[in-house]
Amino acid sequence: MTPDDTRRPVTLDRTSNGHYSVSNERGGTISVGNGSDDSFTPVELLLTAIGACTAIAAVAIVWGVLFALFRTALLLIVRMIG
Repeated sequence: MTPDDTRRPVTLDRTSNGHYSVSNERGGTISVGNGSDDSFTPVELLLTAIGACTAIAAVAIVWGVLFALFRTALLLIVRMIG
């Protein structure tokens, strides 16, 4: 998990006509291009970002609900025993 910092700087380097390399401070890199090779297009990156944000949020919600249910069940068991 990343620290709670609102800055997420990336570096965009032109590698050739219509092709770029994007990197972040943690060492991650992605190739971005115009669709003429296997690099990601900007639209594919946008769809990936939307999908990843949705998945991460959904997992957090599910774990929150599961934790609440587990806590409630545990409290009920403790009351039944005690």
